[in-house]
Amino acid sequence: MNKNNKTNKKFLILSTFGILFVVCGHIDGINNSIFLSSVFQFYSFHMALFTFISGYFFKDGKPKEYIWKKTKRLIIPYIIWNIIYGIIVNIFRQIGIIEYGKSFNLYNVFIAPFTTDSNQFNFNTPAWFLITIYFIQIIYFAINKLNRVLKQYVKYIVFITFTILASFEIIGVNNGNNYGIWYLVTRICFLMPFYALGQIYKEIEKHDNMNSIIYFGIIIVIQAIIKQKCGSLVYNLNTLYFRHKYIVYVISSMTGILFWLRISTIMEKYISDNKIINYIGNNTYSVMMHHVFSFFVINSFIGILHKTFRIFNSFNIKEYKTTIWYEYNSNNAALSLIYVICGVSFPLVLKYILIDKYNVLSKIKAINRFIPIEYLHKDKTR
Repeated sequence: MNKNNKTNKKFLILSTFGILFVVCGHIDGINNSIFLSSVFQFYSFHMALFTFISGYFFKDGKPKEYIWKKTKRLIIPYIIWNIIYGIIVNIFRQIGIIEYGKSFNLYNVFIAPFTTDSNQFNFNTPAWFLITIYFIQIIYFAINKLNRVLKQYVKYIVFITFTILASFEIIGVNNGNNYGIWYLVTRICFLMPFYALGQIYKEIEKHDNMNSIIYFGIIIVIQAIIKQKCGSLVYNLNTLYFRHKYIVYVISSMTGILFWLRISTIMEKYISDNKIINYIGNNTYSVMMHHVFSFFVINSFIGILHKTFRIFNSFNIKEYKTTIWYEYNSNNAALSLIYVICGVSFPLVLKYILIDKYNVLSKIKAINRFIPIEYLHKDKTR
């Protein structure tokens, strides 16, 4: 999270909402039970929301310094955790706990994240976004530098240009360009307009003062119309799943972003100093990277109880072993909520204890010698 975001409480709250939507989007029981998740489906805007937030905090700089800053804050931590999860997955495979995950080798650690669907080690699958936002930031930075004469219009040029590119890219994906490097290309083209929108909103933010009743009314009417016309607005940038033309996703993403942006604005004066909200909003990187592994921990705990005490009889061992997305009894909304709470809290509690509170990891010389520990807790994706 950018330091400026520490004083921008509205966007801190919006970041908290965003990461909650990411976690909720991976839990079927929550997707099927929350009213607003049907009106503004998580998978219809949550990645665009994070890109919008990142774009809002774009800050120019010197090329070498900017590229290095983004590399050490996004790429290096990703590679470190890719190595860690690669080792964990392969150990678990060898001893028969799980059956998914790919071999631990140089290709899957260093190349596959940039050229495939980023599912090589499963536990950190959602972290594909970190790779994508890195290239979005670098490309936007480069375009911003190249267009010095039109600098004030760059955000509009980028929005229009990449909207056109994304429209053609989705057509290409649906016609078979959905392999290898096309994953990264599609994600960049798809999300880049929302990065530019973050900058556009920053410019016009002072005019965002419409009466909330009218504001929400307009957004909900637009959402109702496109849902009536198109049905499900869900898209999936992890698997490159698209049913509609790109313009539909632009509209549905914007309605979701604008709805929760105004909610964040309203809530700012009530919860802006809440320590939990602040900690979640400032540590979205940790939750993004580790929440799926938290689901695995919950499933493993339930599996142990099932095997030891013969409870949780409907626990599906085969699904537990073959997919990271297994959720025990997704029809139980209360249990699904526990998955979400643990998916958010486990990564944050561990980070707080191991790094923020006691700085335990930096005291382990064997780790600190080979892994610069500051890279493991750089939660700055802006």
